[in-house]
Amino acid sequence: MHHKDLFHEQDSEARSLLDDICEKHLIWMNHKSNSVKKSAYVQARGAVQRRFRQMRDLVVCNSRAAAACRRPSQHKAFYDGLKAVYGPKDTGSIPVCWKDGKMLIIDRAGILSRWAEHFH
Repeated sequence: MHHKDLFHEQDSEARSLLDDICEKHLIWMNHKSNSVKKSAYVQARGAVQRRFRQMRDLVVCNSRAAAACRRPSQHKAFYDGLKAVYGPKDTGSIPVCWKDGKMLIIDRAGILSRWAEHFH
């Protein structure tokens, strides 16, 4: 089973936060004597660190909640906790081809009729 990265769900948010902080850092590095640009960078860095800590804490909290469900009667809560941490299970279907093998069937009715044909 492939586990998602810690920030996988928030990847676009994390990427935009990192891009913002990098941009402000470069602006400050190009104008080292400008205290306003340094202040903007420091504030952005603090905001990014706070948001990443919130993201991490959410994952840790969900992990602890899932781990706390040890009794068999709590199996639903356990799996709900796992879904919260790793996301829902990716389900997919195996591609189905026509009997001649030339074209993939994508519509549900076609797939079902092909399976029926195959098993008869």
